[in-house]
Amino acid sequence: MRRERLRRAILYGAAALVSTGLLSIGYGTQGEPDVDTLLNGADALTLVGAHDKAIVECLKVLERDPGNLRAHLLLALSRDRSGDLVAAAETYRQSLPHADGSETRLEIELSVADCLRRGGRAGEALAECDRLRRETGTNDARLFAVRGLALAAEGMSELAVESLAEAVSREPGNDRFREFLERASRGDRFEPLPPPPPPPDSTIPPR
Repeated sequence: MRRERLRRAILYGAAALVSTGLLSIGYGTQGEPDVDTLLNGADALTLVGAHDKAIVECLKVLERDPGNLRAHLLLALSRDRSGDLVAAAETYRQSLPHADGSETRLEIELSVADCLRRGGRAGEALAECDRLRRETGTNDARLFAVRGLALAAEGMSELAVESLAEAVSREPGNDRFREFLERASRGDRFEPLPPPPPPPDSTIPPR
């Protein structure tokens, strides 16, 4: 256990050094970090679970460039992984005016629905899925999967199984969808998970 804690602390510290190094390069070359430098630093922080720090970097970018889609999506991802799922859903929504292409918009809107579902708002997630299907006519397997999970959370097991079976039929090679279908068939309601623990302190513990 002590060795694992030490390994995680070293990993966290190393990534923090990487992100700090990226920001230092930005300061050294231009007086302040440019947008790409800030986002690369945020990426490095997100990889090791330093989501609060990544959020700060993304907000700095959005102050300077409110339409930066990468910053919006990385901010939403960081809020998602920090356990603030409702805020993540809202951040995904705020990114939509800056998204080009129907496929990108579909990915984002499915992320909104899934964040709501995992955040304990299955009814809202179900409404999002139904609206998306109605407005776009999409038959994307992921929509049927998210909808099925939301239905299961609402206690509508037969409809959940039906929707998840549709997802499996559209993506028969997706093992996750098959797992969801099997669990829904057993009555699993896919209760929301508690938020993840904070990342380990970056200070290496003494020997």
